[in-house]
Amino acid sequence: MNNQTESIVAYVDQNIVEPVIQPVGYYGIKIKECAVEDVDHLHAFQNMIYDFLHEDEKGFFLPKTKSFLTDHFNAGSQAISAIHNGQVVGQALIVLPTVQSPKTGMTDMALPAPLESLSIIQGLAVHPKARGLNVGNILIQAWLQVSEDEGRDNVLAETSQDNPYSWALFNKNDVPIVSEGVDLTDGTALYNHHCSLKTGRQFACI
Repeated sequence: MNNQTESIVAYVDQNIVEPVIQPVGYYGIKIKECAVEDVDHLHAFQNMIYDFLHEDEKGFFLPKTKSFLTDHFNAGSQAISAIHNGQVVGQALIVLPTVQSPKTGMTDMALPAPLESLSIIQGLAVHPKARGLNVGNILIQAWLQVSEDEGRDNVLAETSQDNPYSWALFNKNDVPIVSEGVDLTDGTALYNHHCSLKTGRQFACI
């Protein structure tokens, strides 16, 4: 185990919290709500994941800098980590935009509602060795719960059209594709996902 991994495991052991939710088939996974004090650990985990990915998968995942993560929390946004057997196995950022901090992270989508009703998930990442544990589903369900708790009625996500696992995961969790977009910086074809929580939502059967 390298020093980076050891620091993450030690951090997790000291900060286990009860899950935000316990979906069907949750495999003992706990959800930790993160804060700005967790930036170093979030950053280390992102780099760890990136190093594990195959070359053809790395284009789907862009690790964030520590300064980006710090600004993310300082703007009032959140993050969640998935814990399994005392180790971080997944994480996601939750963007909660405001008039004062209006960035949503959506590349090419006409926003469907006012900023302060939006919740956007970014950087959803699952460690390759944890695949098969439904970590992605659990993180999405936790994000939806956080969104409800924060009074954010409109949830948004962005996926690459070349990543069928990712966009199918959101569709499965009732955050469907509603439009297409393009990242003009590199030409990536995108799917935009949107769900209104006002209409009621059932937790996905995972």
